[in-house]
Amino acid sequence: MRKDIKPIYIQGLDCIDNTIISICSYLFGNCQNLFWDALQFKYHNDYCIGKGLDWDDRKIVKNAEKLYGMYFQSNKISNVEGKQRLIENFFVKKDAMILAVRTNICSWQESYGSSNYTIHYVMIIDIVKNGIICNDCMPKKEDVFLSWEQLRYGLEGLITISIKDKRSKFVSLNDIYKTVRKQLKIRDVEKMKKRISKDLDIQREFGIENKIRKIALYNLFLKVTGGHIQFSQYLDSCLNEKELSEEVLKTAVLWEELKLMTVKIHMKYSQGQYISDKQIEEYRLWYKNKLETIILNEKQFVETLRNILNTKQYIRQANMMQIENVELVYNESSHFLNNEFDVEIEKLLKIIKHSQSIKTEKNHFNCIFCDGQEIRVNKMIKGIVLIGYATYGTQFDFIKIRTDYNKIIEISLAFSDWTEEKLIQEKVLWESDFKTKTEKNVNYIGKLVEKRIELGKINCQSIILPQNKYIHIFKFGIIIEK
Repeated sequence: MRKDIKPIYIQGLDCIDNTIISICSYLFGNCQNLFWDALQFKYHNDYCIGKGLDWDDRKIVKNAEKLYGMYFQSNKISNVEGKQRLIENFFVKKDAMILAVRTNICSWQESYGSSNYTIHYVMIIDIVKNGIICNDCMPKKEDVFLSWEQLRYGLEGLITISIKDKRSKFVSLNDIYKTVRKQLKIRDVEKMKKRISKDLDIQREFGIENKIRKIALYNLFLKVTGGHIQFSQYLDSCLNEKELSEEVLKTAVLWEELKLMTVKIHMKYSQGQYISDKQIEEYRLWYKNKLETIILNEKQFVETLRNILNTKQYIRQANMMQIENVELVYNESSHFLNNEFDVEIEKLLKIIKHSQSIKTEKNHFNCIFCDGQEIRVNKMIKGIVLIGYATYGTQFDFIKIRTDYNKIIEISLAFSDWTEEKLIQEKVLWESDFKTKTEKNVNYIGKLVEKRIELGKINCQSIILPQNKYIHIFKFGIIIEK
């Protein structure tokens, strides 16, 4: 039943690609084979740094055709009156159908009811008397209704999908290695690093654009992050190469940090805050250092892949680790546990109490907002574990680690907003629908996440949290060797 199609969202892909992925997952039980060649980076110098990315946006469609035997046919609709009849006819005859609609007819989209719109793709899952039921991947929405009257004015076209061969085909490791070598141009990453470290111009990159999703530099980092996430999923799900997958995911986290820093700078810029030449130099240096780490990681991954191909095996040794909780001095009552929301309190408390003993009554202090607190450790650590969330958008900041001889090491820290998509490093521990008591018609899906930050072996004297009241933490732990 097409009603069983569930929307899937993968970072870095647009609505049509996410829709195809969702259909593949429904028809074949998996979609990760589509990502076998997702790892790519090609770059040329351009006036704007962000516009220098050479990116193949058709990989998902091409792989769906090649690996899953999917045949796509685009249908332009010129006859307004015939739209309903055409949809009903194709719905019966084709394996799946994607509609191209104006966003201003979709009640769940931001531009609903306005004169401004973009063309958006949704998948039709059922036909009812007065219209259709469809699923949307961006944002993820199930069982949303579009009437025939809305489609009369807002349907721009439709794509039908037929399956020629339902057997999914697999790609050899040799082909994967050759493709990575061909597509992942590490010299191009070095070229971009050189350009951004010497010639980053905030005004040139951002112009007068207030929407971050229209900024080319942001989209460059978003696409590359997404490509790494997708390839990591392929290695894990299709080749069972979990350690290799984790290697790629660690690099994806670094690309994501470049994206989050771009968001942070753009927010200051768009709000009219003064950014001095000294700050711009600091940003350039930060980007440079982050890209240098990425280059090392990418080289190491390609070398590891080559060794696997040559030996057909590889061995990784890891010390056994354990997490030791650190008691926090709470300074606020989380809005999850106060009177602002109707939530299933017991489910949430089960997660939190499992992590650390806290006050469970409403309006008691039970977590912290980050206010530059310094937490004494005095141990050799290999990482940090936090359970928490952010408010007022995704928050990107820095933790400071005080080591021997009072040396300070800065580590990036990012938490996604509690109502938004999780970040790569985050593991969703708990998720629930929220309904505010003050805003009767406003609903949220809120979440609590765990974040692990792996470090080298560090003799840690103390850890200093950022000055950021929008990052809220329930649990703080350190990773140590057993």
